[in-house]
Amino acid sequence: MRATAPPAVKDAARVATRREQIAESALRLFRVRGYQNTAVREIAEAVGFSVGSLFNYFRSKEQILHFIYDQAHDSIERAVEAVEREVAADPEIALRHALDRYLTIIEQHQDHVILVYQDFKSLDGRAKRQVLDRERRIMDVFARIIETGVRHGRFRKRSVAVTVNTIMVLGHAWALRAWALRNTVPLDDYKRTQIDMILAALEPQKET
Repeated sequence: MRATAPPAVKDAARVATRREQIAESALRLFRVRGYQNTAVREIAEAVGFSVGSLFNYFRSKEQILHFIYDQAHDSIERAVEAVEREVAADPEIALRHALDRYLTIIEQHQDHVILVYQDFKSLDGRAKRQVLDRERRIMDVFARIIETGVRHGRFRKRSVAVTVNTIMVLGHAWALRAWALRNTVPLDDYKRTQIDMILAALEPQKET
């Protein structure tokens, strides 16, 4: 469930635009200064708002953080679900395309990924559960594709839980290890290598 705006602003399109602007500015500040060291006043100043105006769109700094996490998870979930619908008949192609889109979106949202690792602890229990639920839904898409491949003899039977969690970590690694990878490995090479490794691990064993 996505966090909703306080009811003070009624225009839905305006709310959406302003919330995106606030979240974008907050993300930059959180990455530079850290979540705990960033004041609501600084976020408001970055978008040209008063603190009171900012509270028309978010109830708290924590709600802004939750919204930032939700943006990335929503993009990933919609992208991999679209692949599942488009090429459901061929699980190998579906998995290859879903992995490609997942890794591409991680590149687009790498600051979000780093922020999850840095400041997830700052969310309250309910927000944490919502973030984890969004991530589980993304893993569920990969799990369904893999399970379909196993049923049709296209993939080897392995622990689906281990496989989908590995997929998530390999995606996150592009953001978390950017300092080591960015100047030596192009994104397309990273994607191709990771996708080939995952598919090789799922390749059915040949009969002897």
